This record gives sequence, C-alpha cells and structure tokens, in this order.
Amino acid sequence: MLAAGGTGVLALLAAWVYSAESPASDPSPLLAASETGEAERPLVSEQATPPPKPPDPFKKTVTPFLAAYCDKCHGPDTDNGGLRFDKYRSTADVQADRKTWAKAMQYLELGAMPPPDHDKQPDAKARESVVKYLDKTLFDIDCDIVRDPGRVTIRRLNRAEYNNTIRDLLGVDFEPAKNFPSDDVGEGFDNIGDVLSVSPLLVEKYLDAAEQVAAKAIVPVDPFTSRNRKFTGGQFNKNLGVNAQGSSFGI
Repeated sequence: MLAAGGTGVLALLAAWVYSAESPASDPSPLLAASETGEAERPLVSEQATPPPKPPDPFKKTVTPFLAAYCDKCHGPDTDNGGLRFDKYRSTADVQADRKTWAKAMQYLELGAMPPPDHDKQPDAKARESVVKYLDKTLFDIDCDIVRDPGRVTIRRLNRAEYNNTIRDLLGVDFEPAKNFPSDDVGEGFDNIGDVLSVSPLLVEKYLDAAEQVAAKAIVPVDPFTSRNRKFTGGQFNKNLGVNAQGSSFGI
C-alpha cells in the first residue's frame, strides 16, 4: 500500500517537472503575447492620433500683407515709431500684444495705414481680410475656454434703486435715500459694484431711513380703550341671573 502510494507521488512529481521544463509544442500566439505584455499595447493603426492642427491664418492672411505693405517702414531695416512687424509670426504673438494690433486694425479701417503717400497700397479686399482677421483674433471670446470670469463684487443699491425698491416692496412713495451720500461713478455709471462703497456714514443713513420707512409703511391703529363699570353686590341678584359655578348672579 505504501509502495503503491509512493509510486503515485513520484509519478505526479515527474509529470510536474516535465510540464515545467518542457515548453508547449505549439504555444498560442495570443497567450505568448499576453505573457510578455505585448498584447496590452494596441496596434499602431488602432492608436488614437491627434487631429492635425489647422493652419495659422496669420501666416496666410497677415504675413503676406505685412511683407508687401508694412515691412518697408516697420521691418528689420526701418522701425518707424519703434514698431517692427517682423517680430510677429503667429496668432499667439498678436494676442500677446493686443494694444498694438488693435491700433493697427483701427489705422487699417480708417485707411491711414499704409499712409496715402506710400508707393504701394492694398486693395479693398486685402485690407478687409486683415481687418476681419484682427477683429476675430482680438475680440472674439470662446466661452468654453474662459470658464472662470473671476470674482464678482457684491453690489449694493444706489440711491435711485433704493427709493424704487422701497416703493415697490412697501407701497410707500417717497425718497428715503435723499439724504444718503452721493453714489460714486465708474465709467459713467453710478451702479457699478466696484465703486459703490459702504461708508460708516452710509450705514447711519440706512438706519435713519429704516425708521422713516417703518413710520410710513406701518399704519397705527387706534389704541384700545377699556371701560370701567362699577356694580354693587345687590345688582348681582337682579333679574336675568345666570348660574355660574353654583352661584346665582346677573347683570
């Protein structure tokens, strides 16, 4: 019995050693690739390739225009006004210097540049194409890119808005804000949050206005007046007596 068992164990060990040392006669390519890690890498044809970048319109529209009409006065040889257009080579360069190119666009629209006495003048189509490019490049906004506009200032009501709000909410038509300090003005408007400050004096005026508004909005009623009547003990035993807690009395 032990001999038979020992023979079986030896047979199993021999089979295990043979299978470990002898490779399969025809291994599966997929299995072999997975063991080496090559199966996890996609084929070259299956790899996602980024789409080609569209050509920069600056090189197609602006570069030839500058070479033909601008470089003579604003190029590597001459920099009238300290301006050289040859250093701008892409749309990114234009966007990095918006002030200069906004002025250039304005001069192109007015026909002031190239100057009238320049030996070469662009036709209307060439001038318009550059102006359209600059307008789109400088002033178009991609809302998908600009996701964070920054902080927004908490804005208070100016005097006119305060008066209108009290009127609309409480139905009281007067000017509670007439004694408020003057509202600051920014860019020609008196309702810009960045310039509407809250001073200690304004807070005091808010409290005074609140008292005035409350006095006009809350209509007082006539105060309740009590009447005092005196009765003698004998009057409680007259006619129309009623029974209350076992006692007979009446008024």
